[in-house]
Amino acid sequence: MGNSIINYKSSDIYGLIITFLFAFGSPFAARSLGNTYQRSYRLKQNNKRLETIIKQNERERIAKDLHDDLGQSFSLITLKAELADKLIDKNVTQARKEIKDIATTSRENLTLVRQIVSDLNRKSIAEAMIEEENHLKLVNIIQQSYNEKVSTTWPLEIQNVLAAIIKESSTNIIKYSKADTAIFDFNEDDKYYYLNIKDDGIGYKNVRKDSFGLSGMSQRLSDINGEITISSKQGTTLKIKIQKR
Repeated sequence: MGNSIINYKSSDIYGLIITFLFAFGSPFAARSLGNTYQRSYRLKQNNKRLETIIKQNERERIAKDLHDDLGQSFSLITLKAELADKLIDKNVTQARKEIKDIATTSRENLTLVRQIVSDLNRKSIAEAMIEEENHLKLVNIIQQSYNEKVSTTWPLEIQNVLAAIIKESSTNIIKYSKADTAIFDFNEDDKYYYLNIKDDGIGYKNVRKDSFGLSGMSQRLSDINGEITISSKQGTTLKIKIQKR
């Protein structure tokens, strides 16, 4: 009986100690958790602010380009139109010349506007990776990227094509793969730029030429001296290489 009393008292003491530690430890744990949440919130907030600043800087750059290039051209068109109106009754030949100049300037401006729109639609690899990471995260697929930094110096034309392929590949992974992880591996050597895209999903048995947007990817790559191969062993792997010029 004496031993049972001792054991009872010992267990009671342990219970008191645990209760004591929990009572005093809980506020610290809650505070630590709160601090972690606050840091995470501030980081997300700063990232959003940074995105806003980048977008604002880009808008200001575009506005400056439009003002400097198109503004000057439209001022010239206006002057020539006014001059042609004055010359129409006095010097028809000169008036016609001014009108032809107006037409030429207008065509050049149209080309410039199309170029600006084309540039706006271009995406860098970094932009595509950020967007697709968010899309993959929505379906609980983890994006892993290796050696991505090397791609920041690749030509913009190549980045634009690879950005489109990254988007297409991520869409396929989300739709068909049932994967947990999507891996993007970047590399280059003296002759080629490389991008391997792999998932750990269910893979496939047979693939048609037009499956998974493969024909579209192949066409984009052929335009920039690139090629793509696709295989399926424990998931699906796309191997892309683009010849350096």
